[in-house]
Amino acid sequence: MKLNWDASYDFDAETITYTVELAKDYKFNEIVFRQDNIQIPEAETTVPADGQYFVRVRATNASGQTQDAFDYYVTDDGKNYGMKCFYITGGQNVEEDIYEE
Repeated sequence: MKLNWDASYDFDAETITYTVELAKDYKFNEIVFRQDNIQIPEAETTVPADGQYFVRVRATNASGQTQDAFDYYVTDDGKNYGMKCFYITGGQNVEEDIYEE
């Protein structure tokens, strides 16, 4: 499974690296994949088992400042920013969780 996202921009032209995490829960307690210090906005992993998953990408510049993605997941407690929810079905199909306000 290939994970990709839009590239980040640094106003001071500092180098940016990414950390991507894939978890079974929106609190990221059950991480199934993590990759740090990625130079380009993509990562690749094996397709996980069918179920609900959450992906989180964090950009970090050379000064150590970080920014999470603007996506969010909605629970009864409100919006949880910095993540995107999706489902794996049929062993290979990816279905995005779309929340409409």
